Amino acid sequence: MKLLIIPFLLLSNLFAYTICPNGEQECQIGKIHILDTKKLSSFDDKLSEFSALVLKENTLYCLSDKGRLLHFDFAIKDKKIETFKYKNSYSLKDKQGKKLSKNFRDAEGMDIYGKGVAISFEGKNRVELYDLYGNCYKSIKLNKKLRKNENYESINKGLESVAYSSLYGIITAPEAPLKKKKKHRIYSRDFTWKFDAEGFITDIKFIDTHNVIVLMRDTNIFTRARTTQILKIDLSSCIDGTCSTESLAKISSQDGWKIDNFEGIEKVDKNTYLMVSDDNDSLFQNTLLVLFEIVKG
Repeated sequence: MKLLIIPFLLLSNLFAYTICPNGEQECQIGKIHILDTKKLSSFDDKLSEFSALVLKENTLYCLSDKGRLLHFDFAIKDKKIETFKYKNSYSLKDKQGKKLSKNFRDAEGMDIYGKGVAISFEGKNRVELYDLYGNCYKSIKLNKKLRKNENYESINKGLESVAYSSLYGIITAPEAPLKKKKKHRIYSRDFTWKFDAEGFITDIKFIDTHNVIVLMRDTNIFTRARTTQILKIDLSSCIDGTCSTESLAKISSQDGWKIDNFEGIEKVDKNTYLMVSDDNDSLFQNTLLVLFEIVKG
């Protein structure tokens, strides 16, 4: 009997889920149209705490807070998530080939870089380059304001996100503004972009040459209401390093939205994006995959 049960427990399953207040699979808020939502259910400890994702060809790479890089077969059909099939998982390893220790493995942000990925970490704040099997091969020199951990608001408000483009290079952002700073900031090695926004940055991604999409979250400490906000910033239009923002959508659980702790976002098709939530390895939270498109007008 055990031989039959154990393999079964390691399987993952996707179930239809709705975050829309009207209980339907599709809905629109602001400038985004929710196309599909799936809930990941698994007894496999590896398939939890997703903090970032990137798509390359037909493989979706998911990053776990536990210091793992997971591979999934991924496909969209008729604007729905058709395939999300687990393939393998790799522990992140340092340049000496050793698995990252617990204090160094809090991986939060990820983007495609060359043939591998750039990954940002909080706790020990840094950005490093990895191949697609979790092996580190290079450390990236950060903006000087990001190099000292004591500059961050707290140990849990570190480098939550990273993105790369051939024009701007590697950019990153702490979850909260650094100490003594009021505005959020995005940093390249030698430049800084400032913007006003409520909440905390959980991910940034380039969506074209100059525009980045910014995923933000906030939680009301009194009502426990969650808010997810999706912003768009044109880095080329900022004046003296200060940028205006376009709010594509602001979604709150107070308005009936069944949202969770969204931490990762990725462009998966023309005007189409995928968000993932971090379940914090908790029975009371969910890993949700939300497919949406940005609508014109």
